[in-house]
Amino acid sequence: MMFPGRGMGSWMMISYGFVVLLFLVGIVVALVALSRRTGRNGPTATPTAKELLAQRYARGEIDDDEYFQRLSVLDSNREPARPIDGLR
Repeated sequence: MMFPGRGMGSWMMISYGFVVLLFLVGIVVALVALSRRTGRNGPTATPTAKELLAQRYARGEIDDDEYFQRLSVLDSNREPARPIDGLR
């Protein structure tokens, strides 16, 4: 509130500067959060077979034996004798 003859006091100038600084910091934080959301490979990156397998294992869709069997097939870089459900 301004009173006649006093003008804007130094405490008002400091508080306005603080508000502007908070606003700028908020913009920077929002930009950083948006840039991290897209990830390293971009928003349209396709997960690898190992990542899909790990996600299914983490969700509990496959058990330990099936996970390690499929992982060994992926690591050996060879085709399995028969197609495995869910990976193709």
